[in-house]
Amino acid sequence: LSILALIVFVFFCLQFILQLVTTIIISDQQPAKASALNLASSLFSLIIIFILTKTTQGNLLYLGLALGSAPVIVLAASSIYLFRGEFSYYAPSLKFVKFSYAKNLMNLGLKFFLIQIASLILYQSSNIIIAQLFGPAEVTPYNIAYKYFSVAPMIFNIITAPLWSAYTEAYVKQDFNWIKNSMKKMSYMWVVLALFVIVMLFLSNKVYSLWVGEGVTIPFILSLALAFYVIINTWCGLFSQFLNGVGKIKLQLYSGLFGAVLNIPLAVYLGHNVGVSGVVFSTCILGMTSAIWSPIQYYKIIHNKAKGIWAS
Repeated sequence: LSILALIVFVFFCLQFILQLVTTIIISDQQPAKASALNLASSLFSLIIIFILTKTTQGNLLYLGLALGSAPVIVLAASSIYLFRGEFSYYAPSLKFVKFSYAKNLMNLGLKFFLIQIASLILYQSSNIIIAQLFGPAEVTPYNIAYKYFSVAPMIFNIITAPLWSAYTEAYVKQDFNWIKNSMKKMSYMWVVLALFVIVMLFLSNKVYSLWVGEGVTIPFILSLALAFYVIINTWCGLFSQFLNGVGKIKLQLYSGLFGAVLNIPLAVYLGHNVGVSGVVFSTCILGMTSAIWSPIQYYKIIHNKAKGIWAS
C-alpha cells in the first residue's frame, strides 16, 4: 500500500502540471475537446486493465499504474501535439516568464489550489473513513452506489462545462442579461436533474441487482444519502461555475477549508452513530453551507450589491 500510495501521488502531481492544456482548451470554449481527452484517458485505462486481467494475477500496483499512467500519457501526448499546432502561441516557455505577474497569478492560483485540496478532503475522503471505521469490505457497496449516482452529476457537468469561460467573457463585457438567462436555464436543468436522481433512487435496488447480482447488499439509506449528496453537489456546482469564472472565490475558499476541517470528525461521529450512510450525510451537511451562501453571492454580484468578502 505504501508503494501504491507513492505511485498514485506521483501520477497525481504530474496530472496537475499536464492539465494546463485542458485549461487552455476550456478557456478557448472547446469543452468537447477537453472531454474527449478525459474519454481517451478512461478508454486507455480500460484497455490496459483488460489486458492485465488476461495476462496477470490481481495486483493493486498494476491497477494503480494503469489508472495513474493512462491520463498522464494522454495529456503529455496531447500537450506536445497542441502546443506545436493549434496552441503554439500559448506554448509554455521560460523566456515568457514575467515575475511581475507572479503575485496576482499565485494569489488566485493558490486559492484555487487550496479549494481543490479542501474539496478532495471533503468529497474524496469517504473511502478512507469507511475503511477505517467499518473495514475495507464496506467500501465496496459504497463505491457501487457512488458510481451509480455519479451518472447524474456527470451529465450535468457535461452541460455546464462550457459556462465557466463563457461567464468570464460575459462578465468582462458586463453582459449581465446573458448571465441571468443562462443561470435561469441551468436552474431548470437542475430541477430536471434532481427529479432524475429521485427516479434513480427508487430504481436503485433493481439496478444494483442487475449490475452486481446478489453478492453485494446496498442499504437503501446509503442510496438515499448519496442521492441527497448529488442533488446538493450539483446545486452548488451551478453557482461555483459562475463564481470561478469571475474570480470571486474567497468565500468559497473559506467555506471549503471550514468543511475540510470539520468533515473528518463529523463523519467519524455520524459513522459511529448512523453507519456508512452517516459518513455521506456528513458531507451533505457541510455541503449545505455552500448551497445557502453561493446563490446569495451570485445575486449580490449580478445586481452590483456585493461588498467585502462577497465581492472578492
